[in-house]
Amino acid sequence: MIPPIVIQTTEMMERRMVEQLRRKKVDAALYSIGGAPTAQAWKEWDDRYPLPWDITRGLIGDHYGGEQCVVDLGPGSGRTYLAAIGSFLDYIREIVLVDVSPEMLSIAQDYLQRNTQATITCIVADFLQDAEALDGALKKFPQPRLFLCLGCTAGSFNQPYALGALRSLLEERDYMLLDFGLYPKERSEDFWKKLVSIYAEAAYYVGVRSFTACGAQLAYKYIFTSIEGDDEEPTLQVLRVFYRFPEETVLTVGRDQVVFQEGERLQILESRRFLFGHVERHLKKHGLGVATSQYLEKNEMLRGVFLCHRV
Repeated sequence: MIPPIVIQTTEMMERRMVEQLRRKKVDAALYSIGGAPTAQAWKEWDDRYPLPWDITRGLIGDHYGGEQCVVDLGPGSGRTYLAAIGSFLDYIREIVLVDVSPEMLSIAQDYLQRNTQATITCIVADFLQDAEALDGALKKFPQPRLFLCLGCTAGSFNQPYALGALRSLLEERDYMLLDFGLYPKERSEDFWKKLVSIYAEAAYYVGVRSFTACGAQLAYKYIFTSIEGDDEEPTLQVLRVFYRFPEETVLTVGRDQVVFQEGERLQILESRRFLFGHVERHLKKHGLGVATSQYLEKNEMLRGVFLCHRV
């Protein structure tokens, strides 16, 4: 087994988590806290809402450019990888897994070692914050490369920041598979209610393990959500999940403590949904062209998958 490449150390992870807690808004750091219990919770959630196994059988298969290296940014349990490249699985010689959580990487690596013949390398990094260092570490792997960033991960962050960082990883002949949550032009109130309930449940299911590791217990009844438009992108809806602390609570991360007063709220999840048919224009605005795309619906949830390249 190849030793992991560590870009984000434990000390860096803890510092970033503390900074986010103090800003009252956490993102990827939430999933790096809590070790194996948090990773196992994420795997269980991933298993409950898997991608269809044929999600890109035609989409990527028809545009396969001889890539022998796949870089999976946020691999989850590893199942998404097989869903994405099943049509040319035997051609891949190198797999690079990138995640903030060493324990999550271990789960994905174990799964892919049992289901592929490729050499697997793990990189512990926040692929957005550490994009420059990650780009340097990836130089030694075969090119061209296919990047995967699935699970609607790109939509969880400010778009100029996220798409700019992802674009910076691509060389001229590289491709990246991105997916985004969508909403239809005609949608009911029940559509949004169901959607926010899924996100609230996901945030609680994983977040409760992370906060236990920080010395606090979460109660689901203090979870609440919001849906708001975006001033710069009128076709975008931003879903957020918050936790309101019912009493003074001290969260301990490494050697630091962050205190939340009674009634203070902490954002623990953010996700963007795009109006159906408007993602390609959005990607182009951020320097990403779309070679081909595919749309699907599962459990009444709409998703678009886009094979992108630099423009």
